[in-house]
Amino acid sequence: MLRWTQAGAVSAPNTVQLRLAKNYEKRVPAGAPHPSRKLSLVELRENLHYFRHTLDTPRSTPCFSITLSGLQEESKDTLATIAFDIQQVGFQYTRAHVDTQSAHLLPYLHFANHISLSINHEEDQKRYNIPHEFLSKIQWTIVLNPGTLLSLHTIIDSLTQQYPFPIILLYPFPLTTQIIQNAPPIQELQQKISTISPSIPIVGIPQCLSKRTQSKRTSNRWYVDADHQKEKALLFFPDLLRYYKSEECRFCSATLECDGFFAQYLNEKTTLSPLE
Repeated sequence: MLRWTQAGAVSAPNTVQLRLAKNYEKRVPAGAPHPSRKLSLVELRENLHYFRHTLDTPRSTPCFSITLSGLQEESKDTLATIAFDIQQVGFQYTRAHVDTQSAHLLPYLHFANHISLSINHEEDQKRYNIPHEFLSKIQWTIVLNPGTLLSLHTIIDSLTQQYPFPIILLYPFPLTTQIIQNAPPIQELQQKISTISPSIPIVGIPQCLSKRTQSKRTSNRWYVDADHQKEKALLFFPDLLRYYKSEECRFCSATLECDGFFAQYLNEKTTLSPLE
């Protein structure tokens, strides 16, 4: 099932992301709007049903995977209600995004198949009381900002000594000139990541700039917040990632694994070099 967007034709997503909180200070800028209010439990339940069942038609694709973000304000009882609703509606896979300041919620996220624990600052590497049954669910996501890049070796060493969780490096989506200016410079990034294990993938930057063979492609998804629900949900990544590729990049060997080339990289005259 294809859907036409400003970025061209894209596959209809089978994942929906629901943001519950109004404010989520630790989120990585990716072009999503700031909602005017919190998403209520009633609205969450309605959206769960819509994306799992209402979209199950010959002309639309239902979602079987759900991503929850902005959970930091939720209580133990609320999370239990959310877990029950997800189970009742019949989603097959649940992912939760949690920053380290919300790590106290981990014992109540037992219903999630996968938990992404974001590291935004060097201080986030402190020890966490993570239940043993969660050891196979958690992934460390290190957001590459100037602070974490400077201490990248220390952070990775500290995290791997605590728990053997997978690690992913996340480069900020370069949606604006301001984000590019505040993100680690490409040359500095290349020098730093060349000294760490090549088995750690990096997301959000083309392979020709990261100089790494390990990559992780960002999947399309529906994005729901209090202002964009059900049929008004945003088709998240296709409108944000620029799939334009110059002629020299069209036959790059990393085309199928690459996140796409951002217009901002090209506008900033950052050199893109296709992989052989």
